[in-house]
Amino acid sequence: MNVLPGKTVVAINVGGCLVPMLLSVYLVVHTPLSFEQLLPAIALVSLVAYYSNVLVQNVGVIMPILAAPFAVALAYVGGALGVLLGADLLRRRELSHSGEPIVSIGGAGSVDGIFVTGILAVLII
Repeated sequence: MNVLPGKTVVAINVGGCLVPMLLSVYLVVHTPLSFEQLLPAIALVSLVAYYSNVLVQNVGVIMPILAAPFAVALAYVGGALGVLLGADLLRRRELSHSGEPIVSIGGAGSVDGIFVTGILAVLII
């Protein structure tokens, strides 16, 4: 590769850029996510990444080690609390009038939406 004085070459890393981009495109195409769902999450993580990184001369862009775990935490918390709120807590009146002697919030065992959402959020990221 020829490096010209006064010019910057921008390279794309296969494992750190291309593969994650292709995996993201695959997930967007093969899951029922809409842009209205994706854009706020992408925007929030982008803002965190933008404001937490530093450009270091002769090294490149450096981001604190806790920024990536924050993204995992965002996916986990958003998924788990979103399911808890949307599937269980917002239906508490319906649950209390269901006629069942006992109902359990988040208590569907190993197939519980909160559990599965949290585990998949961590595994996917």
